[in-house]
Amino acid sequence: MNQTELIFERENKNGIAVVGSYLIDSARRLGIEVEAECGRLGLCDSCAMTVKQGADSLSAPTKAEMELLSDERRKNGVRLSC
Repeated sequence: MNQTELIFERENKNGIAVVGSYLIDSARRLGIEVEAECGRLGLCDSCAMTVKQGADSLSAPTKAEMELLSDERRKNGVRLSC
């Protein structure tokens, strides 16, 4: 089981997550509440996060990310955490 360290700068929290888990679940395990207006269905961008390092550990952008996030936002590391 591969693990990676996550650092949530705004909340000043960090922890270990299993590679392949959702960012929203990892954040919640650390006590960080992430808004998900659509109920985690990939229909909005309320759960978007900016990934500053380690994007290579993430899955490829989903269809929802391609539709909801502009090219510029994706280039700047924005991903849906759900």
